[in-house]
Amino acid sequence: MWRKAWKPLFGIGVGVPVVYCSVGFATVKSFESLSLENQQQVPKFVERSVRFFESNYRVGRCGATAACIVADYSYYSFFFKRKYKDQQVDIQERNEYFHPAYERGAQRTLKTLEDLGGIFIKLGQELSMMKGIVPDEYVAAMEKLQDNVPSISYDEVRYVIKKSFGDNVENLFQSFETEPVAAASLAQVHKAVLFDGTRVAVKIKYPKVTHFMNIDLYMHDLFSNWYGRVQPEYKINPKSKEHIYKQFKKELDFVNEAQNMKRCEKNSRKMKMLYVPFVVDKLVANDVLTMEYIDGYKVNDLKAIEQHGWDKTEIAKTILAGLADQIFIHGFVHADPHPGNIFIRPLEDDPKQCQVVLLDHGLYAEIDDDFRMKFSTFWKHVVNQDNNKLKEICDSWNITHYDLFASLMLLQSYDGVKLDSLLLEEVASAPTGDEDDGGSNPITMLIKESHLDRKRWMEMMASLPPQIHLVLRSLFISRDINVQLGNSVNRFEVMARSAISAISPEKESSGTDWGMEIRLKYLALHSYAITLLINAALKFRDLVKYFSSGNDEDSPEKE
Repeated sequence: MWRKAWKPLFGIGVGVPVVYCSVGFATVKSFESLSLENQQQVPKFVERSVRFFESNYRVGRCGATAACIVADYSYYSFFFKRKYKDQQVDIQERNEYFHPAYERGAQRTLKTLEDLGGIFIKLGQELSMMKGIVPDEYVAAMEKLQDNVPSISYDEVRYVIKKSFGDNVENLFQSFETEPVAAASLAQVHKAVLFDGTRVAVKIKYPKVTHFMNIDLYMHDLFSNWYGRVQPEYKINPKSKEHIYKQFKKELDFVNEAQNMKRCEKNSRKMKMLYVPFVVDKLVANDVLTMEYIDGYKVNDLKAIEQHGWDKTEIAKTILAGLADQIFIHGFVHADPHPGNIFIRPLEDDPKQCQVVLLDHGLYAEIDDDFRMKFSTFWKHVVNQDNNKLKEICDSWNITHYDLFASLMLLQSYDGVKLDSLLLEEVASAPTGDEDDGGSNPITMLIKESHLDRKRWMEMMASLPPQIHLVLRSLFISRDINVQLGNSVNRFEVMARSAISAISPEKESSGTDWGMEIRLKYLALHSYAITLLINAALKFRDLVKYFSSGNDEDSPEKE
């Protein structure tokens, strides 16, 4: 019986998917061949069919890429275990062994993210900032998505503008550049001039982003759950994830972004060195945002900083102080302050001075006053090292292990790392990061060496309240910018000063609290000393490796 049935069953098993894919491909291509105006004229059921097939493609593309990566990694893992069995393998040797699998996986992932666009581009940008957490091959590949993002055609741009304002580009702008000056994960920016001569930047949302936001977030959820299984200490609890996705959806509303810009500008008026572009209200819609055009350089453009003679320390201090005030004083935090969203330019009345310009105000973390004041108080007690108060605040938030949470805020051990010979030996034997890492590896290793109890770390991360995750994102990104600018500003001191001023604003105007000032300086020097010692251990390790392998013709470096 089965001998007779296998042929028709095989035919159905192969034929149905082939016919399904063929029909879907033909439907989507036929729809895309129509002009944007004609696409709006087709019956709704046809448009829904197209979106259905496209959604299936996105899920299938993600699944196929994930399957290839898992299969490739599993293949290498199988032979790795056979080769080394129960041997202790150095992490650097392990990474070198898996390098081909990591490299292929990174390139597959990059092509998939570029193909799908939208929220997947943002996912790739997230991966590019996870150095030390994901393999370096993925970080290097995803860095391309910080600048090189696929854009939409000028015809689509014209269509979005006409749909938003009911008029053509020529009737709204004196001039409008057809090529975008920048392209991001959710939108692209065009340079234009208003009829009164004002130069503006026009931000256009990609039409497909809205269509596939829900399915893309679902795939993002699957990915983060999978990664949470691989790296449990980075698992996000469901409530926090729901809060983050809610903020992502708000990022798609450009009317909301315009309001964010105005609110941020109002909060930043006291800081002369920090600037937010103005909004052209009459040319703002859900899919279009028109704002002041900014000539400037990315904040990590070290060549431009050197040419203008600007002070990197002052730039980093302005960014960190602005962020600290957003967190502790205003409770309204820019949650995406990566280098592409922060420009620097000459100050109008003093070109020798540098002004920092905040761009892309779609993603914000809003903190209620109760949380903001508790968070400020938490930082004050970190300065005073009042463990009972720290535990009391963490208990009110249902955060477990207050000491680990304090370490997470500081990005170094809160309770003081014992710099004994064993620790320095372990750090010195760790693999070297890239030369352009800017000295961030010592701190990363310090955290890893300080928290060997992964169970406690996982419990703490799982207990974090929803409001804190986007704030953490902002803290991590701003710290990376500080590192790129030479790590010359003590982030802890800047954050602590802002937190204390939020709690006691009257003390700030009445005079200096010398006890707190001495405590801050002591902790700043303590943090600096730890960094120096770890860097010294790494340099010593490098010298030992250099001299020990200098005459070795078969060393990996020679090869």
